[in-house]
Amino acid sequence: MTKEPMSQKETRYHMRRMKSAVLFLGIGFMGLCFGTNGFAAQDIAIAFMVPLTGSGAFYGKVMRDVGRGIVDEINEVGVKGCPPLG
Repeated sequence: MTKEPMSQKETRYHMRRMKSAVLFLGIGFMGLCFGTNGFAAQDIAIAFMVPLTGSGAFYGKVMRDVGRGIVDEINEVGVKGCPPLG
């Protein structure tokens, strides 16, 4: 069974609905990023296990320092268009 192509009227109707949905989602996302400082102000705990003693201590300390640098960079720049903390 083959599906008949949509008429121009149906196509315009579906395009309007799709544009409305994209616009609605975009406005909602912008509201979350810029309108809610309560979400942005909460601390997020990040943990990872690295060896800080023994034979792997050198690598563990390097990984720890890299992790601190990444956290500092995220706090300075912000995340995906949301304003930075502080």
